[in-house]
Amino acid sequence: MRTRYALATCIASTALLGTGVSTAVAEERPPRAVIGVGLVPSDARPSLSRLQTHDGLELVQPRAAEVEARDALLARARQAYARMDFTRALSEGSAAETRLIDGQVPTLERNERLADVEVFIGACLLLGHDARAAADRFLIARALSPSVAVDPIFPPEVAQALTAARAAAPVPVELLVAPAGARVWVDGQAREIPTQLTPGVHYLVVERADRMPQAALVRVGRARTRIELSASTPRSHDAAAGALSSTTLTETEGVELSRLLGAPAWRLQVEGGKLEGRRWLATDVAHPSTSLTVPSLRPEAVEQAICAVERCDLPVGSTTTTTRAAQPLHKRAWFWGVVGGGAALVVGVIIIGAVVATRPRDYEAVLR
Repeated sequence: MRTRYALATCIASTALLGTGVSTAVAEERPPRAVIGVGLVPSDARPSLSRLQTHDGLELVQPRAAEVEARDALLARARQAYARMDFTRALSEGSAAETRLIDGQVPTLERNERLADVEVFIGACLLLGHDARAAADRFLIARALSPSVAVDPIFPPEVAQALTAARAAAPVPVELLVAPAGARVWVDGQAREIPTQLTPGVHYLVVERADRMPQAALVRVGRARTRIELSASTPRSHDAAAGALSSTTLTETEGVELSRLLGAPAWRLQVEGGKLEGRRWLATDVAHPSTSLTVPSLRPEAVEQAICAVERCDLPVGSTTTTTRAAQPLHKRAWFWGVVGGGAALVVGVIIIGAVVATRPRDYEAVLR
C-alpha cells in the first residue's frame, strides 16, 4: 500500500509540476502597453491605428470633464433667491462652487462658470450686508473671467459693487504643496509657487499627472498666511491613461503612471513630421524610461518601430490570428504546455520503473 501511495503521489506531483510550468509560461505575457495619443494631430492618427487593431496595444486620449451649463449650475440658487430665501441661495451657490472645483484642473470654461458662481455668492453676501466678504468674491470672479457680468435678477447695486471692488497690496504667503513635482494653479492659471498673494479669497489647485487634483478656495489674511495643499489620492486607471497626453509630463510622473496602469506607458506626439515617443516602465528599475523617434509617419514604419520595443501581439481570446501566427514557437503558451506535459509523463514513467524495479517480491514481503 505504501508503495502504491508513494507512486501515486509522485505521479500527481510531477503532473502538477508540468501544469505549473505551462501555467507560469502562459502568465508571463506582459500587460498591453498603454499609449497616450492626445498630442498627436488627428490627421496623423491613422498611422497609429495598426497598433491597436493589429497589434493589440491600447491607444487612449484624454476626455475633457464636462462643465455644467450656467443655468443648470445656478438653477437651485436662483430659485431660492426668487423666494427671498437668501440663506438657502447662498448655500446652493456654495454647493455649485464645490461641484465645479472638486478634483478638477482649471480650464477656460470652468473658470468662466466659477466666476459666475462667485458673483452670485458675492451678490448674496452684499444683500446680506457683508460688503467686505462680497468684495472678496467679486475680486476672484474678475480674476477668473475679466468680462464676468452680474445676473439680471440682482439689483443695480450689485453690478456697481462688482466694478468698484479693489484689491489690497499683496502680503507674504507660505504655500506648501505635495507631492514633490506637483503643479500649482492660482485663480485659474498655472503658476510657480507664489510667495505673495493679495488679501481675500483665492482659488488654488495642486495637481500631478498621477494624482487626483486637490482644489480649494482659501482666504488669505492681511498678515502672513500659511497654506498647505496635498494631492495625495492616486488617479484611477482611466484617469491615469488619459493623463499620458499631458503636455508637461515629467519623468517621475511617467513612471508613476506606468505603476498605476500596471503596464508600459507611452506618450506620443508629432513634431516636424516625425513621431516622438517616450516610454516608461515602473518595473524596470535600471532603465525605467526610454525614448523613440520615427522619421516617417507611414503606418508600417510606426508599427515596426514601436513593436521593436513592445511585445506586439493580439490579446488572448482575439479572433484575429495574423500576428499570433507569426509569433515564434517558443513564445506560445500551448508549446510550453505540451513540453511541460511531456516532461511530466517522462518523469512519471521513470519513477514507475524505479519503483517496480525495487519493489519487494511477494514472498519477501511475506517473510518480513
